[in-house]
Amino acid sequence: MYIATRIREEYLHWHDKKIIISAPTGSGKTTFILKKLVPFYHEQGKKLLILCNRKILELQYGYAIAECLSDFREEENVQIVTYQKMAAELREGGNLLEEKYAEFDGVCLDECHYFVSDAEFNSFGTAAVWNAIKKIFWTKQMIFMSATLQEIEPFITAFITEIKENVPERIQPKPSYTEIKVYPMNSNYNYVLPIFVPNIETLCEKLRTSEGKSMIFVNDGELAEKIKKNLINLGEDMRQIVVLSAEKMQTGKMDEIIEAMALGHRLLPRILITTSVLDTGISLHDSTIKNICIIGEEKTSFLQMLGRIRMKNVINEKLNLYLVDRGLQYYRRRDNELRKKIEILDHYEKNFGENKIQNEILGKINEETQEADLLRKVTYWSPNWEINVHCTWLGKSVIQKNSFAIAKIRQQYLCIRRLHVALAQDVYGVAKEQVSWLGIPWESVKIEESVDVEKNKKMELKNFLLSKDFPMDKTEFQEMRDVVAKKYFGILYADIILRARPISKEKMGLICTDLGLVLETEKREKSYVYIIREKEDK
Repeated sequence: MYIATRIREEYLHWHDKKIIISAPTGSGKTTFILKKLVPFYHEQGKKLLILCNRKILELQYGYAIAECLSDFREEENVQIVTYQKMAAELREGGNLLEEKYAEFDGVCLDECHYFVSDAEFNSFGTAAVWNAIKKIFWTKQMIFMSATLQEIEPFITAFITEIKENVPERIQPKPSYTEIKVYPMNSNYNYVLPIFVPNIETLCEKLRTSEGKSMIFVNDGELAEKIKKNLINLGEDMRQIVVLSAEKMQTGKMDEIIEAMALGHRLLPRILITTSVLDTGISLHDSTIKNICIIGEEKTSFLQMLGRIRMKNVINEKLNLYLVDRGLQYYRRRDNELRKKIEILDHYEKNFGENKIQNEILGKINEETQEADLLRKVTYWSPNWEINVHCTWLGKSVIQKNSFAIAKIRQQYLCIRRLHVALAQDVYGVAKEQVSWLGIPWESVKIEESVDVEKNKKMELKNFLLSKDFPMDKTEFQEMRDVVAKKYFGILYADIILRARPISKEKMGLICTDLGLVLETEKREKSYVYIIREKEDK
């Protein structure tokens, strides 16, 4: 069922209500906006502002709208702006921002979970922008959309309550802008086949031997590079592995790959390893993608990442979802890190508005310490203005609390704590928690044993050697040794293959012996020939 079927023609009578669309990825939220709401605004001569949280999604929106409306003019009918761009505009001055967007009749906050999910590393761009949007649009139509509304929903509810409280009791009936309409839809992950793997090495071996393409989501760049190195060491073509991050996207070197995903909805490399830069903003309808791996512990990000791949036939097609065990030590470390953050937050948050606490924060915030780093994440400066739903822009500079970032850190701690305890009690504890997010019974999970990478690589080398045409002349034998050195240098026989260049006949003999093979030399006429065969059992 698509969200347009759920809404029907009700959008024609939304007026200036507050609309919440809570529907899973692939349920047609964006399609509804493009094919129903945008044309409606266009016909009514009204202007719609669409806010999104990634540049790639802004690109996708613009392209899709241009297809839907032949006479589309972005500046006349609808404007697409990223939350990040609005933050940059807001820094220039609140009055300028209010003047620029006052002409819009409504706003659609797509992927509105952004305010919580990005808060920890974009304090101003989340909290300050949220307050600005509330001030500008609080009497107008506002549409909040996400597949993962759980974290942001309390803030939306509080905002709507604030609106109602600012309407005097004597005004009856209450204005329609105080009304809320919710459109919930349940998620269906029946197309997902969860597979538990005990370590990164096993994951890499499974993806390397898979015929389909793969996407791997990670939560740090070092892990991305480790996975890439593992894949290459196992024999994966390095040209078919792409590591994508926000920094690499900004260089322009990834434009072809990004455009293929945003506009063509397809994946170019065989294996893409990406950070959360792609957790929203793309939908891949590529039937060659067979595997996805999500290495992270936050439910919202997990579901958003999974939703990037859209199956054309959810009944007959299956998507392999790899769940990787990161070990008890990892969760113990994360638990301790977040507990320390919570202790710091508890100290500052309760009396944040007091001068004593404000001065203490100001005295520490520029230090190079973990406490100062945390304070920078959960606060922001509101230069020359203060935002409130029912007041004007005031001329004073204050340090503000970012409630989104604080909520996110507290949620992270609760999640990590739960996963830590679960793994301490059950070796599959984390994976069981993750599949519960999908509503999939644990009995449906496929459990893979740890792959003996060295054993597999030796078997691969043995098969390669036996596949040659024997006997080989001197040139053919040297070419074979050249291939062995280049392909297995740094992977096998570190004490024998010392560099990526042809190895000696004697060392080749040692390798053959270890593999249960025999290297024989025969003299024929004026030259020698070489034969490799299975060692016969006596």
